[in-house]
Amino acid sequence: MAYCKYCGKKLSDGEVCDCRGSASAKKNQADVQPEKTGIKGSAPARFMGDHLRIIIIVAAVLLVLIILIAYIVNHTGARGAAREYAKLRFNSSGGSRYYSMTLPDDLYKSLSGDKLDSMVDEFNDENKSTKDDYKIKLKKVQRVSKLKGDALDGAELCFRDNAAVYDRKYQKESYSAKKGYVYRITYKVKDKQTKKTTTYKKQIAVVKFKGEGWKIIDPDLGSMDSMKEYLSSYAENKGKK
Repeated sequence: MAYCKYCGKKLSDGEVCDCRGSASAKKNQADVQPEKTGIKGSAPARFMGDHLRIIIIVAAVLLVLIILIAYIVNHTGARGAAREYAKLRFNSSGGSRYYSMTLPDDLYKSLSGDKLDSMVDEFNDENKSTKDDYKIKLKKVQRVSKLKGDALDGAELCFRDNAAVYDRKYQKESYSAKKGYVYRITYKVKDKQTKKTTTYKKQIAVVKFKGEGWKIIDPDLGSMDSMKEYLSSYAENKGKK
């Protein structure tokens, strides 16, 4: 035999007392239950938490992809070659890479040894002397135009003749330019003595030759305003062989 803990009434097995105390206790228990469920985390709260985590993960993945794409664009292909050349052009330790980017691969390999070392040292020393007097900072590498027709022919001849300066046998070589672009490089130059700052701009041709990959053509343009004009004139004067 059981007894109600509120009024003391005798109860049969399984019987629930109908006194006011029992009814009040039952009501209080029902009111408390939803609060406990809310503390543990309701279904809407869990949904919002999962949704926020998904958004954060997607945003992080997109950011990584954007950074990866930007890196690939800036460090590969014609633009990557142009940026690399622009950085090493006034670098006091960039001589070796400079010649590997401006000469045919087999010529560069044949120059290995004292001759190449001398060329590299001269390049590095010249840049070191320049940097003693000026602070040079790369500001921009911008594609200006695409090389076509006579300009592309001129690039082939110019690349050949530049190689012939170091070995005359290359005058008989021919190179096939698959495609090419003109890039404008902008530097900020500060005279260390006068503290005066100027902007220096130059154009280069970035050309992909068959069997050579991307190479740089950086002649003295002289009175020419553009690289395309220079290369077209070069093709006209030299003749396509």
